[in-house]
Amino acid sequence: MINSLYIKNYKLFKEFRVDSFAQVNLIIGKNNVGKTSLLEALMLFSDDKNIVRNIFKVLRVLKLNPNLSSQQYLEILTTIFHSLDKAIFIGANEKTGNLISLKQAIPNLVIKHADDTVEEILLSTFQQTFDGISHHHYQFVSGNYFESDNLLAQRWGMIALSEKEQYLIDALKIIDNNIERLAFIDEFATGLHWSVQTALWKMIFQLSLKLNIQIFATTHSLDTLSAFQEIAKNDDTNVAVIKLQSFPKKDKIKAVHFKTEEIMIAVEQNIEVR
Repeated sequence: MINSLYIKNYKLFKEFRVDSFAQVNLIIGKNNVGKTSLLEALMLFSDDKNIVRNIFKVLRVLKLNPNLSSQQYLEILTTIFHSLDKAIFIGANEKTGNLISLKQAIPNLVIKHADDTVEEILLSTFQQTFDGISHHHYQFVSGNYFESDNLLAQRWGMIALSEKEQYLIDALKIIDNNIERLAFIDEFATGLHWSVQTALWKMIFQLSLKLNIQIFATTHSLDTLSAFQEIAKNDDTNVAVIKLQSFPKKDKIKAVHFKTEEIMIAVEQNIEVR
C-alpha cells in the first residue's frame, strides 16, 4: 500500500505532500486544483519500473504522430514540469523517490530512480526505444490510469453490439449477476441516484478488503461524497477523504484530511465539496 506521497515540481504542484493514505481514498476539490495530477503522480510512484512509459501515457503521446521530432517531444514533456529549471521529484517522502529531469541541450529525458540507477532516453530515438518497451506478447493493463471520456466511448463503441460485448458482461456478472447490459456514461455520478452510489461504494469497500487493493478516486459531487460517508460510518474499511485546497498567492496546494464525522457535517450542511 502507498502510505504517503511527496511531490515536487510536477504540473500544478510546486511542493505537495499527503502524509497518510487509507485503503480507500476519496479525493475532492475544485476543478483544476490537481486531483487528476495527483492520480498521475500516484501512478508514476507506484509503477517505478515503468516511469518513462507512464509519463508518455499521461501525455497521450502514444496517440500522436509517430514521426515527432526530438524538439516536439521536448515541448510536450515540458508541460509536466511546474518549473523548467528544476527536476520533478515523486516519492514517499523528501528523501526517498524518483527524480525526473530534462536535458534540453541534447535533448533527453533522465530518470534517477530511488535505488540510484539512472535511465536516459534520447528524444531523437525515443520512438524506437518506446517501441521496444511496449511491443511484447502481453498487454499491460493499469487499473490506476484513466483514459479520456472520448477515448473510452470510442473503445466501447467498437465492442458494443458485437460478440465481444458479451465477454465483458460475463466478466461483470462475476461481480454482480444482475448485470444484463452496459451503457457508457460520461462521469461516475452522471445518471446515478445517490442510493445507487451507496450500493456501489459498499461493493468497492468490500472488494478492497477481499482483494487487498488500495483505491484512489476523485469527485466534486456532493451525492458521491454523501454515499461514501454513508458506507464509511458503518464499515470497518480504512477510508480517507482528502480535500485539495489551492492558495494561488503562495503557489501552493495543500491536502486536508477529513474525519468521518467531519464528512457527515459537511454533507448535512450541504458544504461545497469543490
